[in-house]
Amino acid sequence: GSVFSVTVPCGTLAEAAEAAVPRPVIRAGELTGAVVLCIDDNPDVRDGMEALLGGWNCDVRTAAAGSEWRRELGGDAPDIIVADYHLAGDEKGPDVITEVCGVYERVIPAIIVTADPSEELREEAGRRGHVVLAKPVKPASLRALMTRMLAQRATVRRAAS
Repeated sequence: GSVFSVTVPCGTLAEAAEAAVPRPVIRAGELTGAVVLCIDDNPDVRDGMEALLGGWNCDVRTAAAGSEWRRELGGDAPDIIVADYHLAGDEKGPDVITEVCGVYERVIPAIIVTADPSEELREEAGRRGHVVLAKPVKPASLRALMTRMLAQRATVRRAAS
């Protein structure tokens, strides 16, 4: 006959509950499970984005300014960032996005939301690899853009592996 053995570490129910659960794989055309960091200094906009994106089954984390995003994300890197261009004071969304990408040492797809129609802003966003979405944001446009950006990211990851 055959002999098999299995080694199982002992633990408590509380430890098992705290164990890291792997994040779901985001499939092309879906937003379910995507960790979305929304940065906007307006609490009404943050609440609206949380409701909208939560309705699409995204894992939404919001921050009013660059100093808050670390606490909101914990150790989770976002899959995509949606940031207002003009934040409180002199802070700008693209600068916060650059900081987040630097901390996680990778390019994170980013959407800059703004009412500023200037070509200079669009050129700056393009140089940084961000996409600009004009206010007022249309939910269908936002969803299509997010889906496309996440699908492109998934394609790049598959090609790299």
